[in-house]
Amino acid sequence: MRAFLGIDILFVNKDINHNLLNEVKSHHLTLFFWDDLSEAESKDMQKKMGTIEEKRFFLTADRIISFPDKEKPQLLALGFKEEEIIQKFRERIISLLQLADKTIFHPHVTLYRKEKLDSSFKVSKEIYKKINETKITIDNVSLYSSDPQKGLNQYRLLKKILLE
Repeated sequence: MRAFLGIDILFVNKDINHNLLNEVKSHHLTLFFWDDLSEAESKDMQKKMGTIEEKRFFLTADRIISFPDKEKPQLLALGFKEEEIIQKFRERIISLLQLADKTIFHPHVTLYRKEKLDSSFKVSKEIYKKINETKITIDNVSLYSSDPQKGLNQYRLLKKILLE
């Protein structure tokens, strides 16, 4: 199964709207992604997650970013002022769960995705202006399966650990 380890985000400031984008239904910050996680590996990961003893903390969403670039974005997302803090948190979790990871991590919370992957559109530069700073509570680590459905993914919660 496709799966990811992430942080559920309960509040997202939705000051942005773009008619060529679909708003995502689940706001989360992905920490690690598996293209193929077996049921046995999933059960092992859920057990290991029980050893997480991190404290909750806050991040400040302060801008809109796009991937892969501003000229032809596939998605728009919240970017964070405290990138180093979430980078270090991710490294601790990855190490604790004994995951091997060599990917470049860009902390973000996806807000909107392209309606059709084969369509092309440009986003107004106004979208990239600074947004009103929004405090985001980081109080969980969750494991989800991710099933593609009609261009968007459907997520199924497998395990959630609340941070102290």
